Amino acid sequence: PFFTPCPAPYLAVRLIAAVCLGLIGFLNSYSVRWAAQVNTVMTFMKVSALGIIIVFGGIQLGRGHTYNLEPSNAFEGTTSSVGDAMVSFYSALWAFDGWQSLASVIEELNNPTRNLILNIAIAMPLVTIVYILTNVAYFTVMTPAELLASDAVAVTFADRLFGVMSWIIPVAVAVSTFASLLTGHLAYSRPLMVAAREGSMPRILSMVQVDRLTPAPPVITRILFAMVMLIP
Repeated sequence: PFFTPCPAPYLAVRLIAAVCLGLIGFLNSYSVRWAAQVNTVMTFMKVSALGIIIVFGGIQLGRGHTYNLEPSNAFEGTTSSVGDAMVSFYSALWAFDGWQSLASVIEELNNPTRNLILNIAIAMPLVTIVYILTNVAYFTVMTPAELLASDAVAVTFADRLFGVMSWIIPVAVAVSTFASLLTGHLAYSRPLMVAAREGSMPRILSMVQVDRLTPAPPVITRILFAMVMLIP
C-alpha cells in the first residue's frame, strides 16, 4: 500500500523479503510455540479480511449487482479443453494445500490419529466455503476477464469498494503471504530433518537445538537457500 499506484522499488522488495525471511527463521528456530501462536494470530487476521470481502460482496448482491454471476455471463468463453481443466485444478491447488503442512509435523501432534483427521475434516470444508463465497463477492464488482487480468484480485476489489480504507486489504494480503511462508518453513523443515535422520541428507540436519528443542539446522538451511535466491 505504500507505493500504490506506482510499482514498488526492486531493491525495497528484496530487502523486505530478506527481513521477513530472517524473522521467520528466528521464530522457527527460537520456539515452535511462538511460531504457532504468531501463525494463529495472522490466520485470524487473514480470515477476518476474507470475511469483510464476503460481507461487502453480500451487500453488492443485495443491491442487484449480479450481472457477472448470471450463467450466460459467468461461463462466457468456457472451454472443454482437458488441458485448460488441468490448469484450473493446478491453480486451485495452493488454496487447499494447508493439509500438507499438518502432515509434515504429524509426529509433533498430540493424539495425531484423532487430531489430524479432525483438523482436515474441519479445515477443508471451511476453506472451500470461504473461498467460494469470496469468489462470488469478487464477481459482484469484476468481470471474469478483469479478475484474470488483476495482479491482486482482493486489492482490486478493495480499490473499487473500500474507498479510503482500501489499504486494509493490501495489508491483509501481506499478512497472509507472511503467514503462509511462516507455516511453510515450520512444516517443510521437518522432512529435511527426517531425511537426515534416515541417512539421506547430511547428519547435521537431523539435529535439534539443545535448549529450545527446535530443528534449527534445517530451518536455517532453508532460510539461507531462500536468501541466495533474493540476490539480483
